[in-house]
Amino acid sequence: MIDPQLLSLIISAVSGPASGIAVALLCMSGFGWFLVKYLLPQGDRHLKDVLDDSKENRKVFQDAVKVMSDRLDKVEDDVSEIKIIVREKLRASMTISTRDASKELLDQSPSQLLIQRLMNR
Repeated sequence: MIDPQLLSLIISAVSGPASGIAVALLCMSGFGWFLVKYLLPQGDRHLKDVLDDSKENRKVFQDAVKVMSDRLDKVEDDVSEIKIIVREKLRASMTISTRDASKELLDQSPSQLLIQRLMNR
């Protein structure tokens, strides 16, 4: 048989403040194990997915900027060609007749002159 004093000591130890601390430590270690085992790997996977999506978005953005830059270069080339054509047409019209050319210049814009000259070809 167990001595009543020993039994009383065991019951007071199990139900006293020391046992509360022991139970709290066990619960905290169980939560820590759960955190390390399940939650942190899920967070790492989620973070990896976010970074992968970010890399894909960055590549799409870089491709879009490259396409826009190429288009802008083409537009700049077209504008410079149009300027050259307008200057040539204005010089040609001024050599034909200064009076008629100056009248045309006053009445029409360079783009209208260009369109008119191209239509007359």
